[in-house]
Amino acid sequence: MSYYRKSVRTKKWTIRMLMHFTDLALVKSWLLHRRDNQENGTSRKSILKFLEFRMVVAQVFLSKCGVLHEDAHVAEEENENKHLPPPGKKSRVTPIPHISVRSSAAHLPEMMALKNPMRCRAQGCTGKSCVRCMTCNVHLCLQSERNCFAAFHTGQ
Repeated sequence: MSYYRKSVRTKKWTIRMLMHFTDLALVKSWLLHRRDNQENGTSRKSILKFLEFRMVVAQVFLSKCGVLHEDAHVAEEENENKHLPPPGKKSRVTPIPHISVRSSAAHLPEMMALKNPMRCRAQGCTGKSCVRCMTCNVHLCLQSERNCFAAFHTGQ
């Protein structure tokens, strides 16, 4: 299962479990396929490799769902794009300023009224914060347990 990693990255346990059991079912199915072919005397070269088996299973599922082939899908997508509104604006990540800019004394924290707190930009911190440096325009933790704001501006 670990030879071909999934590109789905999520912290939701339900999705991770669903993907894990889907992979588990695929591996078990491939092992049965390989064993049956070996018992029938099929040559080793003509037995599908695991990646080929996954691709065949995916193609069968896509054909059952009525998904178009890639060439037809691209042509149809171009026709549909004429009628769609432009995509929404993506938020840009603010670049982290150089240490010489961060170490000056003109940095003040600002409490933001955010519905969803932003991720702390301090290196090694995975917390979320509603505090933003007004000069650097970077969200940083400012709590009694972890003071990423001070560590970020002193270069620690």
